[in-house]
Amino acid sequence: MQSLSKEYLVLFNALTDAENTLLNLRASLINAQRLAEDIYISTTNMSEAQEEAALIEA
Repeated sequence: MQSLSKEYLVLFNALTDAENTLLNLRASLINAQRLAEDIYISTTNMSEAQEEAALIEA
């Protein structure tokens, strides 16, 4: 097996690190989106429940 020169190893390692960083960023963004959706849904559900309670009290 032919060994790779140092510059290719440096480039490969940098690309691998960048790919891992992007994968982690993607996972973080997906988690943030899910959290934002959960907050929106729970806020919407609370607003609807408050509106229903107001109608019942009226």
